[in-house]
Amino acid sequence: MDDRVLDYHDILLRVRDVALLRGPQWLNDQVLSFYFAHLQNDGRSPADVAFVDASMSFLLGNLSPTEVSSVLASTKVSSASVILALVNDECDVKRGDGGSHWSLLVFRKGIGWSHYDSSQTGGSRANKANANTLAAALAPYVRSGDGDGGVVNHKPPDAPTQVNGYDCGAYALATAEAVRDAHVEVTRSHRSGSRDSGCGDAYDERLRARLRDITPEYVAEFRRGILSLIEELAEDDLSI
Repeated sequence: MDDRVLDYHDILLRVRDVALLRGPQWLNDQVLSFYFAHLQNDGRSPADVAFVDASMSFLLGNLSPTEVSSVLASTKVSSASVILALVNDECDVKRGDGGSHWSLLVFRKGIGWSHYDSSQTGGSRANKANANTLAAALAPYVRSGDGDGGVVNHKPPDAPTQVNGYDCGAYALATAEAVRDAHVEVTRSHRSGSRDSGCGDAYDERLRARLRDITPEYVAEFRRGILSLIEELAEDDLSI
C-alpha cells in the first residue's frame, strides 16, 4: 500500500506524518522539515535567510570541523544575514530520528545567536547543549565572521511559551516564521527609505510584536494551517 501523501522539495510526507497535525501529537522531523522547506520556497524568504532543517542540524552537530565545512559548501549559511536552525534534544548520534523536544536556534548578522525554547521549565538542558554545539559548529562560517564565537543567548526577550507537552515543534516553526517575516519587513522598509528602517531597534520591535502573537490559540490554528497547506499541495500534485 502506498501511504505517501506529498513529496515536496525532497521532503516525503506519509500518512503517519500528516496525522500528527490532527491531534495532540509531537511533530516529527518530517513535518518540521517540510515547513522549513515551505518557508524557504514560498516566495517571501530573501536570499540572505538560511534554513537549517532538523536532519541537517543533527548532522552538523555531530561532525568534525572539516566535515562541517564540506557540508556547508552547498548551503547559503556563509552568506546569510539570518540563520534559522531547528534543535532537538537527542544526544545519541545513532538515533537521528529520536528526541522529544524541539527548539529554534537563530543567528542574526551583527547580533549573534539566540535560542528560543518554548519549554515551561525555562529550557531543556539537552536542547541548550545541542544549541551551543550547533552554534559553535556554524560560527566559523557565518557572514563577515561575526558569529560571536558561537556564544548563545538562551533567554531572548518575548520568547513564546507552550502550555502543553507536545507543541514544542509548532512553537519552533511559528517562531522561525516570525523571525523571517520581521527580517523581510525591516529589509523592505530599509530599501524604501522608511524612517523606521533601522535594522536594530525596528527589527526588535517588529519581532517582539510577532512573538507576542504566538499564543496557544495561535499555535492551534497554526497547526491546522500546516495541515491545510499539505492537503492543498497534495491535491495540486494529483491534478498535474
